[in-house]
Amino acid sequence: MREPAVGRHWTRFAADLEACSRVEQARDLALETPPPSRPDRRYHSNLWLFLSNLQPPGAATLDEIHAYVRLVERFMEAGELEAEAGELAKGLLLAAARR
Repeated sequence: MREPAVGRHWTRFAADLEACSRVEQARDLALETPPPSRPDRRYHSNLWLFLSNLQPPGAATLDEIHAYVRLVERFMEAGELEAEAGELAKGLLLAAARR
C-alpha cells in the first residue's frame, strides 16, 4: 500500500504542481531539483520520471499519484496531451494507487 505524502515540502511542491497546466511548466518544476540532502528532492525526481514516460514512478506516494492524475487532466484540457495517451496514463496511475 502506498503511503501519503506529508510535510511542508510536499505542501509547497503540490501547490507548485497544481499550478502547472502545460508540459513545459511541469518540466521546469521537475528541473528545479533541490540538493540531495533536501527531503523534497524526491518529488522533483519522481515528477521527472513521470514526465519521461507517463508511468507512475515506483517510489511515488499516493498523493503524488493523485496529483499526476490531475496533471494529466490539465494537460489534456490544454491540448498538451492527446486523449488516448492521457487516458492510458490515468489508468496506469489509478492502478498504481490501488497497490
